[in-house]
Amino acid sequence: DVLAAAAAYAQRYRCTAPDIAEEPQLEFEQARFLPLEEELSLAGRAFTALDVQLNGAAVLTGPNMGGKTVCLQTCGFVALCCAYGLPAPATRARAGLFDQIAWLGLGRDERVGGLLSSFAREVLALKEVFERAAPRVLLLGDEFARTTTPHEGRALSIALLERLRERRTCALLATHLGGVAAASGARHFAVLGLRGMPPPSEGAPLEQVLATLAASMDYRVAEVGEADSPTGDAIALADLLGLDREFIAAAHRAAGQ
Repeated sequence: DVLAAAAAYAQRYRCTAPDIAEEPQLEFEQARFLPLEEELSLAGRAFTALDVQLNGAAVLTGPNMGGKTVCLQTCGFVALCCAYGLPAPATRARAGLFDQIAWLGLGRDERVGGLLSSFAREVLALKEVFERAAPRVLLLGDEFARTTTPHEGRALSIALLERLRERRTCALLATHLGGVAAASGARHFAVLGLRGMPPPSEGAPLEQVLATLAASMDYRVAEVGEADSPTGDAIALADLLGLDREFIAAAHRAAGQ
């Protein structure tokens, strides 16, 4: 029954049998995160398939709403398929068999309720990863230390990447902070991002604005130089999403100071 279900799953979702690597690594071409692909399909939109080559600790940067979290989810989904012996939703996939797939960031099960801050939860989650010391862990981090000051968040991110590189851990950490890859010596991937910011359309419904933004965004991921800085487009996106022009103008003035 399991084999029949796996075959039906592979046929329905255009999957391929992954190659299993001896070393902890994760590589795939044209991979999709199926839960989001299904959701987009219901809305009449297509999922942008992703290519990733991850064989150590790396940084992922990109614009707001550019798909960094989805890239992390795709990595975890493909790795999980490989771990369970299932076909992967990709045209090609190769992965090590990880002892642990750890998520660090938004969406993690917050078992301690409201007793701790978001930052404290992140620290405890990271402490758990370090203490388990699984020799073959895939760590996926979604804007680690985002709730503290940029200076300290950058320092913590650099220290984390240095520790991961020392341990030869396979990891991908998404961040908006600049210079993290260069300071830690990690590889640097980036979402290709906007192909020109669409003009704001006053009074347009949110669904139309989001569809316009999606059509202008290139969600693919490519390796870039360690020193390349993340693109800044938060103010322009806030303008596109309908914040009043006086507020946007004030933000532009403050950014230029």
